[in-house]
Amino acid sequence: MSDKKNHLDAPLENPEKNYSDSPQEDLKNDELNFAPYAKTLAKAITNVSLNNGAVMAIYGEWGSGKSTLINFILKYLQPNIDNTQKPEIMVIKFNPWLFSGQENLVGHFFEQIRAEFALTKNNQWGSQLLDSFEKLSDVLSPALPPLEIVTRALRGIKNTANPPKSINRIHTEIKGLLRGQDKRFLIVIDDIDRLTRDEIRQLFGLVKSVANFPNILYLLAFDKEIVSKAISPDGYGDDFLEKIVQFPFEMPLISQNALDNLLISSLEKILNKSIPETFYDKSGYEGYYVYLRNLITTPRDIVRFLNTFEFTYSGVKGEVHEGDFIAIEMLRMFNPRIYEAIKNDKDYFTRPRFSNDDLTKELLNSENPATRNKLAKFLSDFLPNSFGSEYRLNLRLGSLENFDVYFCYSSNQISKKVNELYKALNEGLNPTIRLFESMITKNIHIFEDILIYLTKTRQIPYNHHEVFLQSLFEIAPLAFQHETNRTYIGYWISDVIENILLIYYPDDKLAQYNLIKSVLGNSKSPYLSVLVMDRIIKMDGANDRLRPHQIEELKSIVIPQIHILCNSNISFDDIKFRDTIEVWIEIQSNDAKKWLWDKLEDYHLFLQFIKGYITQSGDNGYDIPLGNRLYYYFENKERFVKKIKDISLYKDLSDNEKLLCDQVLHWIR
Repeated sequence: MSDKKNHLDAPLENPEKNYSDSPQEDLKNDELNFAPYAKTLAKAITNVSLNNGAVMAIYGEWGSGKSTLINFILKYLQPNIDNTQKPEIMVIKFNPWLFSGQENLVGHFFEQIRAEFALTKNNQWGSQLLDSFEKLSDVLSPALPPLEIVTRALRGIKNTANPPKSINRIHTEIKGLLRGQDKRFLIVIDDIDRLTRDEIRQLFGLVKSVANFPNILYLLAFDKEIVSKAISPDGYGDDFLEKIVQFPFEMPLISQNALDNLLISSLEKILNKSIPETFYDKSGYEGYYVYLRNLITTPRDIVRFLNTFEFTYSGVKGEVHEGDFIAIEMLRMFNPRIYEAIKNDKDYFTRPRFSNDDLTKELLNSENPATRNKLAKFLSDFLPNSFGSEYRLNLRLGSLENFDVYFCYSSNQISKKVNELYKALNEGLNPTIRLFESMITKNIHIFEDILIYLTKTRQIPYNHHEVFLQSLFEIAPLAFQHETNRTYIGYWISDVIENILLIYYPDDKLAQYNLIKSVLGNSKSPYLSVLVMDRIIKMDGANDRLRPHQIEELKSIVIPQIHILCNSNISFDDIKFRDTIEVWIEIQSNDAKKWLWDKLEDYHLFLQFIKGYITQSGDNGYDIPLGNRLYYYFENKERFVKKIKDISLYKDLSDNEKLLCDQVLHWIR
């Protein structure tokens, strides 16, 4: 599926402070003290014996900083970074997630390897090595059997059939070329745990087949639990990883103090002032943060919160008490149960109370025993214990006059529309649909901004999320009609849907399944169904959320909608057609490819389809940023190239079609 970019017309008050979820690259930004560990691992990479190659893995949960650690390791591998002599190391990065959803992940891996080795082709050794890897790619890429490789490895069964002599000969050639070289090759593969189960198996089948080349070290990064389960749901995944990975390392433990310091210092930059002591007291024994710190467990938690907080705080600055607002926002993101209880009972939470009140008891009884006492102190400090005027004068949440401000960020256009949406949701499905229709027809960007807002702030009312989803599927066809080249409606709708599943049903697979089945079954937008199905497949692949028969039933609902869309008047260069074909191939590969190949016998449609994967560059030709992704619709690259060459000879091509053929052939060469 194609990547999208955030679009929000109204800028934040301090856009330069936007907190990226991207990994750190500069050692000066090592706020979590990863650098010493990275330096140690870099030294190990430099000194380890690679006579028969090796595989190193970094294990860590999502958001624990694996990519940042890798970036720091690569920094320490650079010449003269720390005034120590190092062997020459060629770093090759392969991010398989960029090709997730495509067949032949192995082929894309070798494409990357060949591209890097091509840089050394100006000498005889580099040229020979490039040729050998190209031969190996031709042998392995079309049909590397990852499931069979993994299954046999797990069971300890050796393949009794002799491998083709060509593979043995190519392996020998590559080993001979690499052995004795002063140069080392570090192949970095990150984001493995974001792949689907089959892709994870395919990738490790690949690593197993090429891991013993001299002077090559593979550096892998992934969540061990996710990958192990993907390799073998029967519990043999750890055994397989032990056979593949010679040097396993866990992510360094991030101290709670380091997370605290990162969060507090970042918040003070946003506020442009010190954190109120009501929220954070340096003694560690006072302030709301004594309880709230238990909700922050990874650096990614902090980044997600900072981005959301910066967005919402920009609308209420000067209207709220900073400490109270930080606290309520943290609850909204990380403990919706407490947040909803406060939000939905204004009367209770703006009057004095005592610890034996029924609601307070209810909240405490449902809290984890390990943090129950901290929650009790938090509620005692957070909410008013008197009707004193200081609550009103200091803009505290517990003041009746100020309470509403904490839940309806700012008076700008988006906030007004959000409030209108909440009112419509309270009234039911039809009022919500009418409101969305009005937004879309008047200003599609406002509708998209609402979706972005709900995604960033996760402000989707729990009691109305089913009505909300139904209304989105109802109005989706109208939204797509009004979409412009600056909007990504389908992306944001599917993002909101994913948030609903993750927020309200984090562990309830049956509830997730029933909700998805209901909205897909009643969908009036085949394209939105396609996008949601794509998101579900990727969520399931990463987290094993739904059972296989549930996934199959959802596919059976979506496939007829795919047929409707593909057999409509949709243009073959339309991004909606491309997205639909990619998902169809993902869930029903043989049928999808047969249908597509039959259609592409019409060479006009074939060229139109290719055009959807490239971008026109002025009047002089085309750029082909998605070229490699074209191949996976065909059996191999050669079939695609032959088709283009044959078509380029046709006499009745239009000028634009001739130009397109010429540019594609030039790019291939």
